[in-house]
Amino acid sequence: MLGSDLYRKRVESLISYITERNLDLALLTSPANAFYFTGFEKAIATIITGDSKPVLIVPRHIYPTARRSIKYGEVIAFCSYETDFAPHEKVLVGELWESLKREFLRKVRKIGLDFSGLKLGDYLKIKAMKLEIEDISPRIREMRSIKSPEEINLIEKAVMVNRKAMERAINSLEEGISELEVLAEIYDVLTRSNAMYPSRVSFGKNSGEPHAPPSMKKLRKGDLVLIDIGARLEGYCSDVTRTVIYGEAPRRSRDLFEYVKNVHRRVIDAIKPGIEVKSLDLLVRSIFKEQN
Repeated sequence: MLGSDLYRKRVESLISYITERNLDLALLTSPANAFYFTGFEKAIATIITGDSKPVLIVPRHIYPTARRSIKYGEVIAFCSYETDFAPHEKVLVGELWESLKREFLRKVRKIGLDFSGLKLGDYLKIKAMKLEIEDISPRIREMRSIKSPEEINLIEKAVMVNRKAMERAINSLEEGISELEVLAEIYDVLTRSNAMYPSRVSFGKNSGEPHAPPSMKKLRKGDLVLIDIGARLEGYCSDVTRTVIYGEAPRRSRDLFEYVKNVHRRVIDAIKPGIEVKSLDLLVRSIFKEQN
């Protein structure tokens, strides 16, 4: 589990950056980036200044959950209308951006804005406040790209959970079992590991659709089986997809399986430092065109 000190250090690093850039505060609207700095991922907006902990603005109905779950920062609820509030609640009331302007942005001149996932409507409302805006999303992206030992450890644990779920799924394959029943085996592992994340299982023709919803389709001998498992542990993920053949596969399925595996090998051989991801994608497409 990541401790509050790690989140505090992340916030202090961002504060140093916005101070160097002469920014009055950082405004984040990405829940994922809010999670990175505070440990809670359902914020509407997050304010980071140089003289206090991050302030998360959350919908009022999740205010108690946010207060209990946050690793570093303060929580304020948002409610669009006046009603009875408990004495302990800190609440912004009214239109969201008017409330934020009144409480946080009225006296500032220049802000660092996280453009990651920012909605156009929200950007226009911020722009209407006549503030100087600097895009700080590249800096946040750079920070998040460098993993700490604690983060690497969580990713490794998520991989191990994923591996266990994959083994359970493959071992559960038997003639007549349904896609949903195999998926239940996967979710049993993920749930017991507190690592739930959307996963998929597809048999036969359904395996040709990467995101086909799982169904009661029964497994038959010779079917291609697509198993796509995600594991999310404290916000850190592992995502593995495997295709296997149940029983003796038809010649066409075997040929297709080997063909894709060979393409996969060629792409891996082409990977080297500095290569652009798009060039690998183009390589795959060119190989497919050669065969067609």
